[in-house]
Formats: sequence, structure tokens, C-alpha cells
Amino acid sequence: MRTLGVIVALLVACCCLAGCADRPREQSLAEQMEVVRAGQSSSITLSKRPVNDTELGAIAELPRLRTLQLDHDHQSFTATGLTELVKLPELQHLRLRGAKVDGEMLRPILQFKHLQILNLPQADLSDAEFGQLATLPELVQLRISSPRLTPAGLAKLEAFPALVRLHLIDVPVTDAGLAIFEKLPRLESLYLDGANVSDAALERLFRARSDLHVHLNQAHHDRDPHRHPH
Repeated sequence: MRTLGVIVALLVACCCLAGCADRPREQSLAEQMEVVRAGQSSSITLSKRPVNDTELGAIAELPRLRTLQLDHDHQSFTATGLTELVKLPELQHLRLRGAKVDGEMLRPILQFKHLQILNLPQADLSDAEFGQLATLPELVQLRISSPRLTPAGLAKLEAFPALVRLHLIDVPVTDAGLAIFEKLPRLESLYLDGANVSDAALERLFRARSDLHVHLNQAHHDRDPHRHPH
């Protein structure tokens, strides 16, 4: 029996090693850029290393680029580098992890008028700066962290012309802020991570917006009428 156990353990180890070996490596920035230039892709995703301003300048020379996802935990670019990306006429999906997007970094992002999906998980915007995102006419999905937002800032969501999916990360949403989502008839999906809201306020939201798909801290609320397994 002991011999059988050893054999099983070896087989499991071999399977694990094979799985690691089969896992595709992330292509370098140069490789991904070449594929985009050849018209075989319209996206670049980098998670293994940070990106700097010079590299953003090179990426900006790819007019076919539609999706840019920079996922390293500690980015090296600045607002100057992001300004270079304004040259991308078809950019629709932008994700910037590992970058504290403040008002200065936000300014070039506001120039991407065809942006549909924006993901800024380490942003830090004031109420007024957050409200400027309403100038993106095609923005349908926003995922953002912004610990300084107040109910007054969240109220600016009423001016967003196309938003249907919203994910707020560590935004101090209170009962007063939660009531604002009742006034967003286009909103279809609401994810709240780190909010401080009462069950009574949530029940009021569910009554007012029975069509709204709601997640709290990555899970459905018990009384969400759209609760289902994922």
C-alpha cells in the first residue's frame, strides 16, 4: 500500500509539472506589438513587468490597438506617457493596475472618446474629477477605486450618458450614496467592494430597482432578486 501511495504521489507531481509546462508564457511587449502591427490582434496585455513612458510612446504608434491592459502591481509610467496614448484612435478598453490614477493622470484618459471599458483599480479622484468621466460618451463599463468619493461625487453618475455596468472598490458608499443608484435607469450591474451600507438601504434599492444585478464584496446579497450561482 505504501508503494501504491508513492506511485500516486509521483503521478500527481508529474501532472502538476506538466500543467505548469503547458501554461502559455506571456509574450513580451515587442512580440505583442508586432502581432498588432501585422493585423493579427488588436490588444496588448502585460502583467509580468511594469511599463514606462517610452514604451507607452511606442504603443501609441499602433493605430489598430483597441485593448490595452497593464496589470503589473507597480507601474513606471506617468501622465506624460498616458498623453501619448491619445494618438490611438480606436482604443476601447483600458485597464491600468498598479498606477495611482489621480487628476493629472485622468486628463489624458478623458481624451479617449471611444473608450467603452475603463478599469482603474488604484485610482484616487476627487468628486469633481470623478464627474469628468461623464465626458466619455461611449463608456459602458467602469471599475474604479476612489476612496475620497462622497455621495455628492456619486450623484454625478446621473450625467454618465452610456454607463450600464459599475464596479466600485473601497469607495465609501453609505446608505445615502446607495440611494443614488435608484436614479440610474440605464444601470444593469452594480458591484460594491468595501461599502458600508445597511440591510434596510439594500432592501430599498432592491425594491426600487428589481432589475439591477447587485454584488457586495464579490457575492450576491441574500435578498438580491437576481441571486444565482456563478
